This record gives sequence, C-alpha cells and structure tokens, in this order.
Amino acid sequence: MEIKDEVTEVKLKKGYDLRLVGAIRSYFITPVSCNEVAIIPDDYRGVVPRLDVKEGDNVVQGGVLFHDRKYADIVVTSPLTG
Repeated sequence: MEIKDEVTEVKLKKGYDLRLVGAIRSYFITPVSCNEVAIIPDDYRGVVPRLDVKEGDNVVQGGVLFHDRKYADIVVTSPLTG
C-alpha cells in the first residue's frame, strides 16, 4: 500500500463545521530503526522558536525541545529518548 504524504493547509475563521465524507483508513506502518532523529524548528510554520536544549544534550521522551517566543504554552517535545 502506497501512502502519499500530502499536506494541505486549511485556515478556518469563525468556527465552520466541516462535514467530511468517508472513513478512517486502517493501516499499520512498519517500524524503522534509526540512529538519529532531527526536529527542525523551521518545519513549524508560525512558531518563532526559543530553544530549550542545546545540540548534543541528552533528552527524555516528551521533554521540551523548544517553545514559541511569543506564546510560551506552545511547545515541541522530543519523540524519542537519547
């Protein structure tokens, strides 16, 4: 099964209700082992990052990597430990 990774940006104003047709596709992704993982702040549009860790620091899964400069409640956490 081929899965296309398409990203569509949808901007809503005033809380429109979206009526979506179809069902959730049920499929499993085969886990892949890797030695390195990268989180790139530029991938988070609209977030001006303030880094909470330095390159080479050990982090725990769920630990905060960076947060938005303007809204400190917006954080990006580590998906892995290492």
